[in-house]
Order: sequence, then C-alpha cells, then structure tokens
Amino acid sequence: FYEIALRLDHVDPNILPEFARGFGYGQLTGINGLDEDPGIVPDPKWKEENQGEPWYSGDSVNMGIGQGFLLVTPLQLANAYSAIAGGGVLRKPLLVRSISEAGGAAAQEFTAEEIGPLPVSAATLAEIRRGLTLVTQSPGGTSYQVFASSPLDVAGKSGTAEDLAFGADHVFFVAYANRSAPSALTLVALEEGKLGSVEAGPKARKVLEAVLGS
Repeated sequence: FYEIALRLDHVDPNILPEFARGFGYGQLTGINGLDEDPGIVPDPKWKEENQGEPWYSGDSVNMGIGQGFLLVTPLQLANAYSAIAGGGVLRKPLLVRSISEAGGAAAQEFTAEEIGPLPVSAATLAEIRRGLTLVTQSPGGTSYQVFASSPLDVAGKSGTAEDLAFGADHVFFVAYANRSAPSALTLVALEEGKLGSVEAGPKARKVLEAVLGS
C-alpha cells in the first residue's frame, strides 16, 4: 500500500484525495436528523492552508493506509461500504425509512437519494468485494476464525485508527451479509482497542446474526 501510494503521488498528489472524496469522505453524508462532521481529506492545498507546510510524498504514503491527516466518521465508513456491498452507488443514508399512522398504514415513505457512483470500474469493485470476502472466509484472513462457524455469508474488514493525542487506538470492524444479496451492514467502533478483527469482529458477527437470523 505504501508503494502504490508513493507511485500515485509521483503522478499527481491529488489522485488519492480525489478518490477518497468519491467514496464520500471529507464531506457530509447528507443524513437527516443527525449532526455530523465532514471529516478531513487532506491534499496539498488543505495542508498549505491548515498546516502552513508543503505536501510531501510521505503524506500520500500515510494516506495510502488511512493514516496521517485523514479523518473519517464511522457513518462515512459504513456508508462507503454500503455502496461497495450494493450496486456501487453512494447514497445519502436514511435515519427513518417510513412513518406509520395508528393501525400500521404508512403515512410517509423515504428513499435514499443517490449521490453518485463510486469512482471505480465494475471489475475493480468486484476485486474489492473479493478482498473483503478473503478477510472473513479464507483461512489466511485476519477474521477467518471469527466468522468460520457463522451460518451467514459475510464479507468485511477490520481497521485501526491511531490517536496520538490520547495514546489509545480506535478499532473498527465493518461487515455485510449475505454476499449474494446484501441486506444488512454493521460497523462496530471501539474507542480503545488493539485489534479490530479480534475485538470488534465478534460484535459485528453478533449484530448481523441478530438481524438476519442465525
């Protein structure tokens, strides 16, 4: 990942930031009813304006693994993976799907507004999904032991975010099921942890099995 990020930086240091924004990072998701933060997708202009320093290749290398100045919210992460799991289209997440009157009749229905397609080809999207499957279903995957006995067909990814200011890492696990027709996605975020696959992964499995049935 370091090497790929470095090669991209040598072509144009704005490539990685532009792709990150295409997945919904660095901007509000557009969800109604919740206050949210846009996060930060750094680029040479942002660093000059906010840090008073030029952009270095090391900044791109850090960004290549989701570190450095990059800041994303759990909601942004879940929304991006929802697009990956689905048809490759980023949408505004819904907090409420419908409002019903007494007796159960739906008085108002809401649909997720499309933001735009992810900036990748169908072949690349398929390869991303394959990688997420290997995490949970290949014996060499970091979360294979967590999901090996699950009746669900799960794909997912762990992650760790360093918090140098407070000294504790944040760990994540995002997963969706079932792969052939995804209908549920969960993201577990722990403010303190060491390994997302070990600490957050089992919780993600429990959520998916509770929602979809075990």
